[in-house]
Amino acid sequence: MIRFWQDNKRERTKAKRQQPVVSFFLQGFARSACQLVVPERKVYTERKESGEHLIIPKDLAELATYVEKGKNVFFFTADWCGDCRYIKPQLPEIEADFPDFQFIEVDRDEYMDVAVEWNIFGIPSLVVIEDGKELGRLVNKDRKTKEEIEAFLTSVQSA
Repeated sequence: MIRFWQDNKRERTKAKRQQPVVSFFLQGFARSACQLVVPERKVYTERKESGEHLIIPKDLAELATYVEKGKNVFFFTADWCGDCRYIKPQLPEIEADFPDFQFIEVDRDEYMDVAVEWNIFGIPSLVVIEDGKELGRLVNKDRKTKEEIEAFLTSVQSA
């Protein structure tokens, strides 16, 4: 009886050792990976949705119409720009605080000639134009905060 119990114990231990530990580890990893993936997708979706409030011109002619008429803020950005992606989710709040302005997203890579002509060498950058006349610009290569942009727009609005 003791021998049977010891043999049985050895078999159980052997079976335990042969259990695929890697499989168990991967299952745990997959579970944690799924938990990480879901928020990332959610953040991506929020960012994607937050960009929908901006007017995105289809071509140069449409962009020119925004320069000629209205009080517009041109937000120069690029897909690869980390600082642009940082501020983009906060733009709906900024836009709500400044209803007098229309916000236009200008892809610097797509409209490189416009960026060069307007001396936009750092992004994200903002240029405010009212009926063809430049009112102000916040152009540099530094990361902008919501407070900086709001202060800039307030100074332009009061001028």
